Amino acid sequence: MRHPIETWRVAEDTVRLWLEAGPPGDRISLKAGRTVYEQGEVSPYFYFVLSGKLKVSVLRPDGTELVMEFMGKGALCGEAAAFDGLPRFSMATVLEDATLVRFNAEKISDAIRDTPDLAFSLLRLISVKQRIATVRLAYSALSSAEVRIAELLRRLGEIYTEVELTHEEIAGLTGTTRVTVTRALKRLALAGVIENEAGRIRVLDPLALDAR
Repeated sequence: MRHPIETWRVAEDTVRLWLEAGPPGDRISLKAGRTVYEQGEVSPYFYFVLSGKLKVSVLRPDGTELVMEFMGKGALCGEAAAFDGLPRFSMATVLEDATLVRFNAEKISDAIRDTPDLAFSLLRLISVKQRIATVRLAYSALSSAEVRIAELLRRLGEIYTEVELTHEEIAGLTGTTRVTVTRALKRLALAGVIENEAGRIRVLDPLALDAR
């Protein structure tokens, strides 16, 4: 079965630090389709992905789903609510059989005291996620659907040579519709900003995407 590409990636040195010197946690394995955590629950646990793939999404009041990220190896998720003790604002679902390390935020202080670099790596992870979330919020609130799609492609173009996402997946990530995505990709291709062949999108002009 095909699974979407990861839309969020962590620097290898940060991943290595967590794997080699991270705080004690419970290793768990979950099959595709299982829920890692639910939107609205209160829990001290957060998760580090060793393998597999997760979908992090938000269920809106009208029942529609907004996909936040597709996360794979090296991703950290659920940490915000784990540390602030408030209900989770998103949910995480396993797309591809996954092995995770589950950490308890209430017991992490000893590990950080013994390995101060862990605090720095955690701050790096959180700051990257916050930056991406802030940019997405700004585009969602003020921009057209085409601009939101362009921003997603620009971000993924920094990670991949080719972006392999279906129109439906792009729609979920940008809060648009499949029809809107199809039209936007056609316009971007005609403008020479991207190439789009057989479901593979290559960003030809990142600066043009920024300007849209």
